[in-house]
Amino acid sequence: MSARMRVRLGTSNGSRVSATSRV
Repeated sequence: MSARMRVRLGTSNGSRVSATSRV
């Protein structure tokens, strides 16, 4: 669940979305 919450927060940044999606 923590990983999915991080991916949603990254979507707001857009740049971190790629880093979170890979992890």
